[in-house]
Amino acid sequence: MDLRKKVFLGLLSAMAFLLMFLIEFPIPPFPPFLKYDPGDVPALFATLAMGPLAGSIVQLVKAVLFFLSGKSTAGIVGVTANFVTGVSLVLGFGWAYRAMAKARLGIRFGVACLCGAISMTFLMALGNYFIFLPLWGVTQDQLLEFVLTITVPFNLVKAIITTIISWVLYAALISRASVRSFFLREL
Repeated sequence: MDLRKKVFLGLLSAMAFLLMFLIEFPIPPFPPFLKYDPGDVPALFATLAMGPLAGSIVQLVKAVLFFLSGKSTAGIVGVTANFVTGVSLVLGFGWAYRAMAKARLGIRFGVACLCGAISMTFLMALGNYFIFLPLWGVTQDQLLEFVLTITVPFNLVKAIITTIISWVLYAALISRASVRSFFLREL
């Protein structure tokens, strides 16, 4: 990886961490421990420019820095769940964006957002059912109801908000020729 790529990833990782650190809030009517933060947006931009691995690296750096900051009220389990959520979004988004390379840009981006939201919601339903909620002490008889009525809707809302923010920013940036050439070629 050349210096330009490392600097780009470093900047996006720092942005992701700062967005998570400074802008984190619960979304009513969900339980207050489920919080939204826009830290996934820079990871989606890394995915657009350099692929899903770059987006996953941004997610990892963001999660580690957030955990080390001591701000996490959910501890290592919550930070790990946030990391898995973000990587699920980035992988689904990145796969679809690359698979639709010949499609019009708006359609390509929209389908990638949809695939990212679906992969995030599905993988986190499994992750919450089998790993994260049991670690939080949710009993076996409550798991399925909790996943279906709380975590699935929350992750759909989170994915929709994140992809809308990303889409608006991307549309605003892509209209500039220098930014368009940056994102439409491989770094």
